[in-house]
Amino acid sequence: MPGVQEDPRSVAGSLLVSAAHLIDPNFRRTVVLVLEHTPEGALGVVLNEPLDLDARGILEEWDHLLAQPPVVFRGGPVAPEVAIGLGRTGDGPPLIVDLEDDIGEIDVVRLFSGYSGWAPHQLDAELADNDWHVVPAHPDDAFTDDPQGLWRGVVARMQGDDVLLSTLPMDPRLN
Repeated sequence: MPGVQEDPRSVAGSLLVSAAHLIDPNFRRTVVLVLEHTPEGALGVVLNEPLDLDARGILEEWDHLLAQPPVVFRGGPVAPEVAIGLGRTGDGPPLIVDLEDDIGEIDVVRLFSGYSGWAPHQLDAELADNDWHVVPAHPDDAFTDDPQGLWRGVVARMQGDDVLLSTLPMDPRLN
């Protein structure tokens, strides 16, 4: 927007890949798409945790646009009763869609239950503690048909020694 200065420290639009030492069960081996990151806090959705909940029929007018697999995803531990829709037009980046609005130009949609949220400066502190790796998002990441393979695939795109993270077993003590 004209006249609005973006925060250069913002990671909005990027992926957060959980670091190996992050043992919080809400975020272990997760890939989070950051939708908003400002001094007031951050909001994102977990892209690689499909739920055993068919998304078809929840909002029937959106059924024909559901990404594969057509299930609801756990967006995060905050407000699981809240539905968030991510959509995309063409090859553009994912955007939040108003699920009560007209479909418009949306080509594909994914539904999330809840979201991942951070209080003011909380995500900044977690980034400073190296709890997350910040990775550029690809337009297809949010709509992958292989959500269980997304973490390993995104880690493989990382640079340097961080790529070794993809070879760690779930419990490194068993290696």
